Amino acid sequence: MRKNLSVVRNALARPVKLIGQIEDISGLKEAQSAAFSRSLVAAQEAERKRIAHELHDEIGQSLTALKITLGRARKVVSEPSAQESLDHAQWIISSLMNEIRGIAHRLRPPELDQLGLTATLRTYLEKTLRAGDVKISFTSDVGDARFSPDIELCCFRVTQEAATNCLRHAAARRFEVELRLESERLCLTIRDDGAGFDLAAQKDSGSLGLIGMRERVKAVGGKLVINSCPRLGTEILARFPIRFFTGVPIAGASS
Repeated sequence: MRKNLSVVRNALARPVKLIGQIEDISGLKEAQSAAFSRSLVAAQEAERKRIAHELHDEIGQSLTALKITLGRARKVVSEPSAQESLDHAQWIISSLMNEIRGIAHRLRPPELDQLGLTATLRTYLEKTLRAGDVKISFTSDVGDARFSPDIELCCFRVTQEAATNCLRHAAARRFEVELRLESERLCLTIRDDGAGFDLAAQKDSGSLGLIGMRERVKAVGGKLVINSCPRLGTEILARFPIRFFTGVPIAGASS
């Protein structure tokens, strides 16, 4: 509430009346909060993108050059023990290059810009969860439609956080993701049959993962609902208004 008070005085400058006005500015405050959340998310994603590019373009290229140099050195070294050390060094560099590629990809998946939301989610889930021996179910009825970049990125980040939690904490055997259009909304539903958790306890602990998930969805005008219970798994529901859609299809992307 915003309050404005003014004093009415008579000809002798004596106060005779007090006029007050009370204005409800809750809508303005909510709009300001949403704008602030959007700016924070945008700044975070810009920094993620910058770091991903630097990892790939600068550190990745330097490691490639180092690996080539070690390969040349191995050709001119005849001592077996030295060759073995150089082979081991090359193996370490190759492993480090793979790890850097993985980090850069997690920071900013290039498929999201190139292929769209459906293809990116499918690829990410297959790469991330298959190694964890989790059975994946992914369904989508949005086809090749493109949505605004902030909505697509939000869907990916929510799925990424849910998948990470599933692998780290849930001990789940099944992980389901559904993307669909429903009542003029884009709906993302994620379920697992893992350990679940106490929602009240998580709120009290200030879980950064859940807080970040809620702030991301709120920043793009969506709504997030999380249902979970110990030993009964977790369900995450994210809904986005259709007014955010761009609706531009991508040629050649699979649904």
